[in-house]
Amino acid sequence: MRLILPRYRLLPAAVASFTLSGGYAYRYASSSLSLLVLVSSRVTAFTQNRQFSRTTTLLFSSSRFRDDESGPKYDALKEELRNAESTTSTMQSEPEPAPSPPDGYERASEASTLDNLLGKAMGRAARTISNLNTRSDYVSGDNDTAAEQIAVEDVIDGSIARADRVLSEKNGAETSNQSVRPREQAEQTNEKHHIDKREYLSNPCVTPTALAHSLWKSTVRPNVDTVIDATCGNGKDSVALAEILFAPLTSKDDDQPQPELVCIDIQSRAVANTTQALQGILDEDIYNQYCRVMATSHAPLPKPRDSTSVGLVCYNLGWLPGSSSDDKDAFATKTFTTIISLTDAALLLRVGGLLSVMTYPGSTPTEADAVRYFCEGLAMLTTRDKRGWLGYVDSIPPDSDGSGATTVRDIVRSSLERVVREGNNKKQTWRAYEHKPLGRPLSPILIAAMRIK
Repeated sequence: MRLILPRYRLLPAAVASFTLSGGYAYRYASSSLSLLVLVSSRVTAFTQNRQFSRTTTLLFSSSRFRDDESGPKYDALKEELRNAESTTSTMQSEPEPAPSPPDGYERASEASTLDNLLGKAMGRAARTISNLNTRSDYVSGDNDTAAEQIAVEDVIDGSIARADRVLSEKNGAETSNQSVRPREQAEQTNEKHHIDKREYLSNPCVTPTALAHSLWKSTVRPNVDTVIDATCGNGKDSVALAEILFAPLTSKDDDQPQPELVCIDIQSRAVANTTQALQGILDEDIYNQYCRVMATSHAPLPKPRDSTSVGLVCYNLGWLPGSSSDDKDAFATKTFTTIISLTDAALLLRVGGLLSVMTYPGSTPTEADAVRYFCEGLAMLTTRDKRGWLGYVDSIPPDSDGSGATTVRDIVRSSLERVVREGNNKKQTWRAYEHKPLGRPLSPILIAAMRIK
């Protein structure tokens, strides 16, 4: 008795009639037009070739026989099937070279080509299954028909997935090619959009100068406070202070103090530079009425017009940028006079006022240490340590030279005693901070102390 195989095993035979053209699907990634021309020529040739039609028939027929069947008809059919498969395999292994697409072929045309190919594949699958339904002599039941319908859906889903994969690969290759520019074009683009790397100097997270300006802006009350630049130099910090202090008015009470900007430097060249810088950004009336640029030492610190509204006293220690060696020796800030000036500033600052000092441990390490000890001593005025701020002063290490002269410890002790005596220790509370970069021990360090009570 002849055994009838399940009809879903007809699927490989049904798909075989259009796999020859599908074998070239990957060529579409390089040229969709080439694939269209190639598939069209293959379809035309195979349609006119009886050998191909006969091969398809044999594939359908052979799937209906068991492998152990015998007989002249079966043997002849099997031999003819082998010959057809050999011919098909040879044609698949030796594809014809794909013609080059013409210049200017559009992406829209390529997408349309892929859609047409997909439509042809789906139509061919549907026709093949339709032909199978007419061969009722090999039908074994309703279950086989359902299996065939499922197989058709699988063929269609596979065609869609394959087309989508090929199109995605093509789009990915095009995107990759577009993202790679020639070296010359990239260099030209970089030149057009070149960004000055030194813009980081304005970031408070990177440089102590930018951080100081940020702290000043959050402390100074515009058009109210008195601000003192105790080492004005070439006037860069003074300009920053003027922009903060003389900001456009929104509203102001009549009983509020008048603002004042006091700029101090011992060198006449620095005074001239600062004056020129301020006059370049301020109205003449504002400069004449609210600004003073003084050629004097910061110790003792000159008195402002209103000593009750001093919101900021700032220092940038060292020497005037661009000074000669002789000028550095003659006009560089000194440890003793700097601490005296800081003491004057601490006694002038209002509650909420800020003492800002830029130190340079790389060039003047003794002065930098003395400033840190003094500001930390201000914070220790209200310490809970039983030894108090005097115990902190005693812990300051002695000077390295051991000469027996006035030491940093002595200068800090006498200065803090004056702050306590003249500033009423019971009402003063300070917070002090040291801002320095890690891994750069010789870089400038910003010391900030604020009177909070």
